[in-house]
Amino acid sequence: MAELYSLFCCLLLIGIIVFFSTKKKKKIVIIQNPQPVYVPVQQLAQPIRQPVQIQQPSETNILSQAQNLERARDFEGAAKAYQEAGAFDQAGRVRQQFLEKTQPIVNIGNVGDTIMHDSVLISDNQSKNCSTCNHQVENDWVLCPNCQTRL
Repeated sequence: MAELYSLFCCLLLIGIIVFFSTKKKKKIVIIQNPQPVYVPVQQLAQPIRQPVQIQQPSETNILSQAQNLERARDFEGAAKAYQEAGAFDQAGRVRQQFLEKTQPIVNIGNVGDTIMHDSVLISDNQSKNCSTCNHQVENDWVLCPNCQTRL
């Protein structure tokens, strides 16, 4: 057994010497990035966007809308619609009949002292008539809205 013990000791000593005498190799780690995988993608055709065309209402549609507004007693809207349609005579008529409040108003508290004074008050507020078509016009108007005659 002593032989075994001495053999074991010798081998152990040789192993220790070999272990410390050899250089330790550093471990080298190599990292490889995977190659990109190309996947074919079918490109979809982009839809062509066309600008939305807003359809302008025709003149007859605007005129009928103006007539409907006048029937509904929306006189300001009717006058604007007539003017937009180019029917300036109708726009003037609506404004004169319903929107302009320059008709003579007789207030009992403002009645003059005499008949002569009352007639002067009423005649100042009245508008005149066109000499050509006899259409009622305002005093400060330059042209008749009905026949376009210079006043």
